Amino acid sequence: MNSSAFYVLLDLDGVIINTEDQYSEYWDCMARRYLPHPEGFAARIKGQTTEMILSHYPQELLPQLRKEYEYFETHMDYSYIRGAEEFLQHMHCCQVPMCVVTGSSKPKLNEVLLSHPEFHELFRFIICGDDIKLGKPDPFCYLLAAERFQTSPEKCVVVEDSVNGLRAGLNAQMHVVGLTTTHPREVVGPLCHMMVPDLSCCNEANLKNLISC
Repeated sequence: MNSSAFYVLLDLDGVIINTEDQYSEYWDCMARRYLPHPEGFAARIKGQTTEMILSHYPQELLPQLRKEYEYFETHMDYSYIRGAEEFLQHMHCCQVPMCVVTGSSKPKLNEVLLSHPEFHELFRFIICGDDIKLGKPDPFCYLLAAERFQTSPEKCVVVEDSVNGLRAGLNAQMHVVGLTTTHPREVVGPLCHMMVPDLSCCNEANLKNLISC
């Protein structure tokens, strides 16, 4: 039963787990190695699916890049970002339905679930890059989540940190909470309805109030 009458749709990297710096370093390194114009590449692709990111590279390099990327993701640190674990437990205790909406692949998601088996209990479902036909900033992934919850967009709160993700939430006509864990306030602020430094500033009461506005 959803006693709060709203639903929370969370991005994964930079929102729940502290991986954005690791990804930025990796993709900037790959861009310098293989792309003619690598400047700012990691920032531009944040929020995109793995396949969307790889589409920027020459076709003949893709088998090698996929192997390198798979190795990288199996050796990442998937620690919680500040405030995330407490927020998730709080919302779970308040019986607020939650899901993860991420552009990450299933193999990467399996690694995350090995580190965080509690996700199986905390989230009703997880949408990953393999489920997404059109990546962020397209609203497809968030509209798919609303459909799986059997609810309407206006009852959904999207929690995001990337520009592409924030725009996807807005394009889905949902209530958007923007975290400044990845981008500064001046970037995040115009793309959300509520801006916070991290999930320690969110709770069931202020998200319910956001839905009511």
